[in-house]
Amino acid sequence: MSGVVPGSCSVRISFCLLTMSGLLLVGCGSSPKSMTTAPPPAPSTGTVMVRSTPFLSEVFVDGDSMGYTPAKIALGPGKHSFRVEKPGYKAWTKEMTITVGSELTLDATLGKQ
Repeated sequence: MSGVVPGSCSVRISFCLLTMSGLLLVGCGSSPKSMTTAPPPAPSTGTVMVRSTPFLSEVFVDGDSMGYTPAKIALGPGKHSFRVEKPGYKAWTKEMTITVGSELTLDATLGKQ
């Protein structure tokens, strides 16, 4: 639920019942409901935005393909190895340490082979 502040609030839920054909109204009513929202969970990952020249290069993290640039990747904390490659270009590599809640950007420029 976006835009709801943690705590208690009151919500009115309205409902109507129709037949299978949708032509006949069987009943209408509303009922007040009370609900409590929990605070959002604390992040357990960091985020890395990977961009490249040339565009649409393949991104590998710790040897696993993560898709193509531009790519937004959530990773657990710790040391990670990044490789960006595209046929006809030299692979680009970088190792970095991710921390919980971090938001990092990698700009990979691949040279021609």
